[in-house]
Amino acid sequence: MVLARARWAAQFWEWSKTAAQAGCIAASADLTCQLARDHQKRGEAAGTWSSRFGRVDWRRVASFGAFSFFYGGFLQRFLYRGFDAAFGAQQTGVVVMKKVAADLAVAPVIYIPCFYMATGLLTGLSIEASAQRLSDQFRETITAYVSLWPGAVFLVFRLVPEHHRILTMAGFAFMEKCIYSWLELRKPAGVAGAAVLPGVQPPLAVPVAS
Repeated sequence: MVLARARWAAQFWEWSKTAAQAGCIAASADLTCQLARDHQKRGEAAGTWSSRFGRVDWRRVASFGAFSFFYGGFLQRFLYRGFDAAFGAQQTGVVVMKKVAADLAVAPVIYIPCFYMATGLLTGLSIEASAQRLSDQFRETITAYVSLWPGAVFLVFRLVPEHHRILTMAGFAFMEKCIYSWLELRKPAGVAGAAVLPGVQPPLAVPVAS
């Protein structure tokens, strides 16, 4: 009994540690994007680093970190273990491709809605406003997800041991969270989805390559 509890405690600590690392990486991605957009908008008038950090929407940064802590550190790990149980733990091409397909099926119905609803509510939006935010960003987010993640997920299931998956995915997630953050921050005032960022000055429009 004592040994079982010790094993559970050790596993919980290991999961919590990697979840915290994933959360810090996601928060730093949004912070990086906010600072970059602030510099692009203001140029030399951006001022000192102290003034730049003073314009950061820290609640938004925290929402990215909190979401990645809980989803990336725990729920995603449960899902990926479920893929192992459903398709096998082998690292063959066929098995890995099944997991990649399963991940792509999960993203539109679980991951992306959870991301926008959770970060919206954490930044003080209502359920209705968070749902509208999801609707406004859904197509672009799916495009970004499909462009980035299949290759990353293939490499993770093909080459990375289970206990290192979250840290590896967190590395890829830095780029992903920068993209998701950029999709919102690039929108000017008056464009659908632009008013969902309390505390962030409306950025200049940046065209997205087709």
